[in-house]
Amino acid sequence: MEELTLPVWLTTAVVSGVLVHQVIFKRFEVDTHPVVIAVSFFSAPSFLAYILRHYTVQYATSSTITAWLLVATFTSSVWMSMLLYRGFFHPLSKFPGPLPARFTKLWALTQAAKTHLKWYQVDAELHRKYGDFVRTGPRELSIIDPQAIPLILGFSSKTFKGPFYDSMEDSVSTTRDKIFHKQRRKVWDSSMKQLLTTYSPQLEEFTDTLLKRIKINLGKAITINELAVHYSFDVMTQLAYGQSEGFVDGSCSEAANKFLSGMKNGVDAIGLLNQVPWMLTLLTTFAGLGGPMKAYNDWSNQALEDRKKRGMKAPDLMEQLLQNTKQDRKGNSLLFAESRVIIGAGGDTTATALSEIFILLAHRPEYIKKIREEMDPIFATSKYSCQAVYPVLESVINETLRLYPPVLFGSPRVTPPQGLQIGDKWIPGDMVVYMPSWQLHHDARNFVDPDDFVPERWTSKPEMILNRSAFLPFLIGPNNCPGRPLAMMELRSVIARTLNEFDVSFPLRFEFEEVKFFRNVKDHFLAGVPKQDLVFTARKS
Repeated sequence: MEELTLPVWLTTAVVSGVLVHQVIFKRFEVDTHPVVIAVSFFSAPSFLAYILRHYTVQYATSSTITAWLLVATFTSSVWMSMLLYRGFFHPLSKFPGPLPARFTKLWALTQAAKTHLKWYQVDAELHRKYGDFVRTGPRELSIIDPQAIPLILGFSSKTFKGPFYDSMEDSVSTTRDKIFHKQRRKVWDSSMKQLLTTYSPQLEEFTDTLLKRIKINLGKAITINELAVHYSFDVMTQLAYGQSEGFVDGSCSEAANKFLSGMKNGVDAIGLLNQVPWMLTLLTTFAGLGGPMKAYNDWSNQALEDRKKRGMKAPDLMEQLLQNTKQDRKGNSLLFAESRVIIGAGGDTTATALSEIFILLAHRPEYIKKIREEMDPIFATSKYSCQAVYPVLESVINETLRLYPPVLFGSPRVTPPQGLQIGDKWIPGDMVVYMPSWQLHHDARNFVDPDDFVPERWTSKPEMILNRSAFLPFLIGPNNCPGRPLAMMELRSVIARTLNEFDVSFPLRFEFEEVKFFRNVKDHFLAGVPKQDLVFTARKS
């Protein structure tokens, strides 16, 4: 039998590359398995060299070089086929957007890096230039058309979570399995409902500790971000593991301090890599080898094991989750992942909101006065409860969450196989779409004077809210935040009780520029608020 010549081998490699792209890469989310692809690529030359060495004569002495040449040819063929398809024949070709974004999500990563993690600002500029539908990746659209909100995020939506969620551990927040999510969400909702009936006194104890720390530092500059993080993480570690870590009063362990520092150091990487999910998958896969996430994972795993042995000493969310989770390997992995969801999602978002509210109140003291006018009679009659809704206080909280949302991530979804009709736009099936909350919150079609801080829109000026469904700090639909009631309890407790005892202001001779300050907020999945010192003093009026 005559041996194949090199041109035939190369032609076969080219044809194989095109077929692999057409049959596999176009039809499956292979980018969610970067380790498999990497292993296949680097092992292929050895396999080919073995074939060439043992089953051919003319390539026996140059088998390794020939094998690498064939693999390079195959890879180039895959990429050429992919780039041609993405650039000129893709179903999203009719949608406008920057040219490089058609070919690779690496363009978005470079923009995030170039703007120092301000992708939400890049995205906003793209919408100003191209309109409501912008192609931001090979199979990705950023959408701000208000009509799309219920279709993409609502309870009746037929979309699925995007491939980004495969880069993280499976949990109620990250699973892409709708059936599992529905079952697990019932456990979470039931657990939260039971917890909130008994948790108020414990939450107020955390606020007591916070107020003591403020008293110790009266008249001194306090970094509000740090104070807010310590408070929210004390609340969340107690919820997740039945025991507060003592960040506010300074009694926390060295391991807890290390994990908190690790989280702070790791968020910038997440802010970049969430643009390219397969890179984030690699980061998650190899987190156990070292880096900031390892300290967090090690600490949380040990904290959960200790919680299981210790049992429940005070109300916590983990009690119900433990009772409704099988105690096997899969169940333990789920509990570990969800305990980290409680800490990460619950702690950072509330801390961001607290920081922003206090900064805005220091800048706009007239709202301190309005909150006190509402709350003073309530405190005087001992009828205060962090579970109750107080219109003025609630309006300041809601307006802060609208104007400067703590979560900037667009929560990507995949369109159903049959596609999705939004107004006069048809989105093909199996495309990634997302709706950025910052842009929706700042859209004049949804809110009158969207760039202005007007808490009254939530009370005496409801006509300033044109589209209530566009208010997305906790998302909407089946994937809305299960911790919303608790987060609001924390915000009410801290803001109301702090203003009841203290005045808050900026340090002397410090000139605060609101627009400039908030333009420096980073987008690393959550909002990264610049550090800001505030001064608390005894209340004068």
